[in-house]
Amino acid sequence: MSIKYKILRPPLAPRFHLPSKEELFRVSSNDHVKLMFQVDDDIVEKMWVLLKQCGDDSEWTGELDNEPIGEKNSKVLKAGKEIKFHPYDIVDIAPQGSFEQDALRDEIYAGVKAALSENKTRWWENTPVQILMVVSAIFGIYGAMLLIF
Repeated sequence: MSIKYKILRPPLAPRFHLPSKEELFRVSSNDHVKLMFQVDDDIVEKMWVLLKQCGDDSEWTGELDNEPIGEKNSKVLKAGKEIKFHPYDIVDIAPQGSFEQDALRDEIYAGVKAALSENKTRWWENTPVQILMVVSAIFGIYGAMLLIF
């Protein structure tokens, strides 16, 4: 017996800020939308889906763009999995360009972690690029960009 996931439709409640119809109509392929997933009795997880097809008014298709943290969820749901859902299942829409900024930030923080793990006691002796990564982690990515330009 295969275990399946379910997509939970958000409740119409004051605590949920849901996208309006107008916002849903502006969504297009390659945008990111957030859905709520659950496998059996595991935790409910809100995860991003990269929208692939959204022409139909009843079923849209996307690709999971997160790795779940729940034990059962992570066995069934993997990044890249094709997801079919109704537009009213969407709980959030990512602003244009936000994922590119997140990817750059994650790359810088991974570099900082690697730089610091190589020489934890005397990090200032690392290469200038590694030092720039440390500075960007301290002052934020935008502070580092100001230093460069």
